[in-house]
Amino acid sequence: MTMLGTGVHRPLLLDLLTGPGHDLAVRRAAAWAMPHCGGSFTERQWRLVLARQGDGHVRHGVTYGIGTDGHRRLLDEIAGDPAMPGIVRATARWLKPHR
Repeated sequence: MTMLGTGVHRPLLLDLLTGPGHDLAVRRAAAWAMPHCGGSFTERQWRLVLARQGDGHVRHGVTYGIGTDGHRRLLDEIAGDPAMPGIVRATARWLKPHR
């Protein structure tokens, strides 16, 4: 997907991460594919994706996508959220753009 440089797959990945009835393995794959897909999501879209995830591995991939899309405010929130798994908070801190 990255070699094509297009975001054409983002709607499908968004559905896999937010739609009903998708298997955990599928959501995990979608979460880790998203950061390597062209295009970007708005902060609002990322918040929706993150809110629908309970699995730490999916949240980790989603956080990586949030970082590659450059959503600093959302990364700050994730980094400071004690309910998030440690690896997710660490990833958010690592991906925050430096001022």
